[in-house]
Amino acid sequence: MTSSTQTQTTATPTTLTLNSHPPAPTPHPHTPIPRGPITAFLNFYNPPLTGEKPYNYVEAPPSGFPQRNYTDTSHSIEIHDLRGRENLYNLSTHAFAAIQPATPSAATRSTFDSDAAIRQIYFPEVEALLLQATAANKVLLFDYTIRLATPGAPRAPVNRVHIDQTAASAAQRPKRR
Repeated sequence: MTSSTQTQTTATPTTLTLNSHPPAPTPHPHTPIPRGPITAFLNFYNPPLTGEKPYNYVEAPPSGFPQRNYTDTSHSIEIHDLRGRENLYNLSTHAFAAIQPATPSAATRSTFDSDAAIRQIYFPEVEALLLQATAANKVLLFDYTIRLATPGAPRAPVNRVHIDQTAASAAQRPKRR
């Protein structure tokens, strides 16, 4: 089955999207953010029972096909708070690092509702931050998606642990630019 709007799913996530199950209520602006480890239900990929190759249509699926042919499975996972321990993690050992910009971001909540604002404000800030924090001489930002949890939004949040690119497709992506 082929489609330009189809994405492949792998069972090995390298980037986590954390979501509690059921969805947590939005905290009141004056409610303190919890500190320390928490336990939350995370939704993980569950392969198709038929053994066929997994698929997920980003746009409307072809007539007669489901949006995706796999399901999710929830697992209770302990999530550790890294605040106050940021210096214990680095790219070489952990594949992530907590880095802070030298100056506060000019981005606001409304920046992330606009493709133009993301590219004009946020992209240059992220590029500068990554260049400063790594030995890279060039940063290539790509494939962001504005996701809104509002009725009728073009894209809603993804409520499962997932990876957006396979290792092979990530290696090819800079060559397509």
